[in-house]
Amino acid sequence: ALGVSLYDAAWAKEILADPEVAALLQRGHRGLEALFRQYASNSNSPEPYQRGHWTARAMKRFASDVDLVAELSVPSLQRMFSECVQHEVLNADGLEGKMSYSCFRMALVLIALRISSPAPAASPAAARSLSTP
Repeated sequence: ALGVSLYDAAWAKEILADPEVAALLQRGHRGLEALFRQYASNSNSPEPYQRGHWTARAMKRFASDVDLVAELSVPSLQRMFSECVQHEVLNADGLEGKMSYSCFRMALVLIALRISSPAPAASPAAARSLSTP
């Protein structure tokens, strides 16, 4: 690999920009929003938290409820949470400890990459190839 971490939120953001990934997430938009709302706090807050936000505790609860902890360790999930939130803090007026809906989508990409690949893929194209037969 080229030193790309499976916790790299900037890389997840690049993958989210891929037209095929964007289309997939658009098709699942209602379900993803409902899932996010189920664990979110303080909806109707100012941008980027108009749909509410997740805390690290919410991420841990979600992971436990859907049995992600069988695939990923709690420290790995917490690191993904922190990486995504930090990216939002630095690039999108995010606040420490609060994961917005768009940040949640980045975290889902990182979770998918981590579960599907024991070693980091070299690029978003390589990551896409993981799902291509």
